[in-house]
Amino acid sequence: MPALLAPPSPPCFLPPADLLVDQATRRDLLRGAGVLGLGALLTACGGSSAGQGEQRSASGGSGAAGEGATPQRVVALEHNTLAYLLDLGVVPVAAGTFAAGFFGPDVAFHPSLYEYGAAEVDPLPQVELDLESLVALAADLLIGSESAVDAVGRDPLAAIAPTTSYARPGTSTSYRDELRAVARSLGRERRADELLAELDAELADLASTRALPGVSTASVVRPIDDQSFYLFTADSTAGALLASVGLDPAAALDAPAVDRGFGRIELSAERLGELRGDVLVVLAREEGDFDAGVLAGLRANPLYAGLPAVRAGRVAVGDNFVLLGVAGVRSIAPELGRVVDRLRPA
Repeated sequence: MPALLAPPSPPCFLPPADLLVDQATRRDLLRGAGVLGLGALLTACGGSSAGQGEQRSASGGSGAAGEGATPQRVVALEHNTLAYLLDLGVVPVAAGTFAAGFFGPDVAFHPSLYEYGAAEVDPLPQVELDLESLVALAADLLIGSESAVDAVGRDPLAAIAPTTSYARPGTSTSYRDELRAVARSLGRERRADELLAELDAELADLASTRALPGVSTASVVRPIDDQSFYLFTADSTAGALLASVGLDPAAALDAPAVDRGFGRIELSAERLGELRGDVLVVLAREEGDFDAGVLAGLRANPLYAGLPAVRAGRVAVGDNFVLLGVAGVRSIAPELGRVVDRLRPA
């Protein structure tokens, strides 16, 4: 397996988990960047405002992206793009990823991706991509979201190899649009359609066979630190996925809150008691080094024990990378099924 990355200290980052930094810095990073995939994975300081599925290419190296022979040495500039490539059957030579520890000990990429070839991919620090390292990879295609490409510089990247980027719409179905955009870059549109059709069938099966009787609403949260958290609405990917199995994201609040976009509302820890969903879904990676603290902080909040879902024993931790649609399409239905099963009363 390629060597793991040392934890970086980036000035701007969009992780779905916390960096190994002090609480004040963690708050600034998570607030300013939000969710990946905590947008989630929105990479390199935020999402794109371009239209859905829009692609931009820059020529360089052997020619314009998408022209000529199928690329053999693809480099994904961020973790999200790696997941889409592997879904489409393309194993890149390298991919941007987060600091060691996000996914658990000695794991460079999301664990679900190793089934599809991630062990063969060299990890790159997606926050601080180094142009010399990219040159050494001898890539014939560089691909990433518009924000990832623009963060490094479209012209410098195009001087290294053909470069293509895609928009991140920031909607509840962004992962579908992004998968299709990546597929178009590689002529694999049919495979993308097959994957999404398979996902729709799996979601329909979950809704018909494993729905939870007697409950209809879910509070979907992601702790930021011990002072604040995100509440996800139906406009988020996680909220929409839960709604597809009959759990409407409950976002009725006692007072206005800060809308951070991408289906996220930011609330202070003192407002935890406003969560009235029949069930509680916490977006985090229990196996990751960086989420242990925020999960402990959430559970230590005096208001936590009084939540209706907690009193009823209907609480589940769901993988935030997967349920925000940035760990590959094939992992979504299995993880959603696990969450639903965890929400059943003992």
